[in-house]
Amino acid sequence: MREKYYGHAQTEALEGMRKYGNDPLLKFYIGANKVLEGRIQEGISELELIKDKRDVNVCSLLALSYAHRMCKVVDKEAVQMLESKVKEERKQAGELGLLFAGRYLFLIGKHDKAKEYLDRAIKMSNNQQALITRGWLELELGKENGVKKAAKLFEEAEGETPDPDLYFGKAKLIELKRNFSGCLDMISKTIVNFHNFVPALIEKMRLQLALQDWDQVLDTANR
Repeated sequence: MREKYYGHAQTEALEGMRKYGNDPLLKFYIGANKVLEGRIQEGISELELIKDKRDVNVCSLLALSYAHRMCKVVDKEAVQMLESKVKEERKQAGELGLLFAGRYLFLIGKHDKAKEYLDRAIKMSNNQQALITRGWLELELGKENGVKKAAKLFEEAEGETPDPDLYFGKAKLIELKRNFSGCLDMISKTIVNFHNFVPALIEKMRLQLALQDWDQVLDTANR
C-alpha cells in the first residue's frame, strides 16, 4: 500500500483470506484499499463490519472517517461520531492496534499523527513493524536528519524475522548515497527472500534502467 499499489494490495489480502480465513486485518486492508481506489461506499461497507474488532478497531474507525470525508456529500455528524470514537478507543489500544493505526495514517499522509501512534507502539515493546514504519516515515519526511534517524530505526528493527519493508528501506538508504549497484544488490536480496513482493521488482527495474542494463530490465519485466 505504501507504494500506492492498491490493486495488488487487495489481491494479496484476498489471497491471504483464502489461506487464513476471515482475518480482520486482511478485511481492513481490503476495505481501506477500496476507499483509496475511489470505491468509497464498498470500502465503507467492508470497514463497518470490523470497526468493533480488537486490534483493527482504531484503524478501521480512522479509515471510515477518511472515507466519509471523501464522499461528495459529507455526513458531518457521522464524521464527528467516528472521531469521538477514535479518541475513546485509542486510549485503550494495545501494541497492535497502535501499529495498524499508525501504518494507516502514514499511508494517507497524516505523518504527525502516524508518528504519535507508532511511537506509542514502540514504547510498549519496541515492535519491529512499528520501527520499520517509523523509519520509512523519516525517509518520507525528507528532513535533514531523517536519513540518520531512519538508519537507526532500521538497525533497531533487525531481528530473527526477515521483513521485505526492512530490506527495501535499507536499499533506499544505500540509493540515497548514490550507490545504485549496492542498492540493486539489496533489492535482489529482497526478491530472493520475498518472490511476490511487487514493489521490489519495480524498484529493481527502475535501478536497472538508471544503470542502462537493458537485458536485465527485460528479464525483470518478464517476471
